[in-house]
Amino acid sequence: MAKIGLIFNGVWSHYALATAPKYRDLYRLLYIHDLDAAAVQDLAALVIPFQSNQAVLAEKQAVIYDFLAAGNKVFVEGDSSATWLDAQWEDRPVNNYWWVTDPARPPVAHTDYGHPVYRGLTPRQACWHTHGVYTRVPDAAEIIQTNDAGDVITCKPTRTAAPCWPPPSTPSWNTACSKSPTSTTTWTSSRTGLAANGRRPAA
Repeated sequence: MAKIGLIFNGVWSHYALATAPKYRDLYRLLYIHDLDAAAVQDLAALVIPFQSNQAVLAEKQAVIYDFLAAGNKVFVEGDSSATWLDAQWEDRPVNNYWWVTDPARPPVAHTDYGHPVYRGLTPRQACWHTHGVYTRVPDAAEIIQTNDAGDVITCKPTRTAAPCWPPPSTPSWNTACSKSPTSTTTWTSSRTGLAANGRRPAA
């Protein structure tokens, strides 16, 4: 049974990924307007992809934060709204051809290869393409990837006593940043081959 929920609001690439033979045993499509506690109760992780409906995500934020508080994982791609995520996203020009025109200079300039997602990858494999950057993230966030200018591409909020997200509905919940050690949120402005569109990175 699929244990990763993929938030879906009608984008074709999201549907194509989750229903592809290679991935359909991993992902379960979750229509965003049907997102509630019952829909995620047997999942281990959520993916909130690029081009998600940010207005509805703001309405559903309690479901997401309660899911985190239960010790689960959430992966958030770029273009997220500060109305529900404690970060500031900015669109930037997309360069889909860096690997042809300047393969030694991918849009992602610095990567923490100690992170499990990127361990063992080369710089070319660790960069797909980016649609923008995070110009503000929580102070205690672990920065995983940046561009040449130092803008954040991928980060992971870490445990801290300071509140950094709006509190969800769970009465005992404090903040997502003081979540249990087993729960994780990772944000990225890259469209990764596994999380968004099924394409593999350049070899």
